[in-house]
Amino acid sequence: MKLSWKYPLPKQQFRPFDCFGWTSPKPDEEITDKHIKRRSDVDKAFNLGALGLFIGFISLLLILPSLIFEGVEPYTFYGGIAGVFLGCFIYIYAKKTNVIRYNIFDRDNGSVRLYGGWPTKTIFEVGWSECEGELWFNRGRYGRSEFWLWLSKKGTDKGFLLTQDIHDPEGALRYWSFLVQYMDNTKPLPDTVNFKQYDNRTTGLWTEEEFERARVFGDFEDPYQQWLEEQHKSAEIKAVEDLRSKGRFADTGHG
Repeated sequence: MKLSWKYPLPKQQFRPFDCFGWTSPKPDEEITDKHIKRRSDVDKAFNLGALGLFIGFISLLLILPSLIFEGVEPYTFYGGIAGVFLGCFIYIYAKKTNVIRYNIFDRDNGSVRLYGGWPTKTIFEVGWSECEGELWFNRGRYGRSEFWLWLSKKGTDKGFLLTQDIHDPEGALRYWSFLVQYMDNTKPLPDTVNFKQYDNRTTGLWTEEEFERARVFGDFEDPYQQWLEEQHKSAEIKAVEDLRSKGRFADTGHG
């Protein structure tokens, strides 16, 4: 997948709020007026405890023929025993060290802590005021493209891919608008289903219906669309300049 462009996200609401998948948190995840605590996508994709169980099960299958039949090579038996112990060790280690980590957006303290990599460790911890966001567009093969949301610390290359596999930029833009509103503890909470129990809520600039009406009647200057138009104009100008430099676009002297 090839990175085609990056859009620097302004720290403002320019879409209706959307919790993007957090509307139904799991029992061990939390969405409150204090913080958002959600399992790291990396941990969900790679569960160390499950790996330990898998290794132990495969190793047990190697041992069983040695117990039932004669003439099985000793190294197969002892290798299976070692595999069972290794699988048990990995499983116990995962449970004891609580390898399932959480991405935390702390509204009270204005901080972000995101986990990734293996073994799972903190790779991005920064104050929200120091965060910058970018929308990445990645063009894939066979027409498959994705929009990614990237967080980074101002003035550095240190960052974290917050979410990917979004096939519509609106999802990422709404997600960002939600985070911008939520992480400012001087402002009301985003008015989403997660915060219905709290009185301090706002729809922000518009409700969903108001936003669609503003877009249809041209009452909304969309910074994202304006940026796209500027990029398209720059690309067209560059294409013309390239043709002129190669002598393929004659200057007629008119206009």
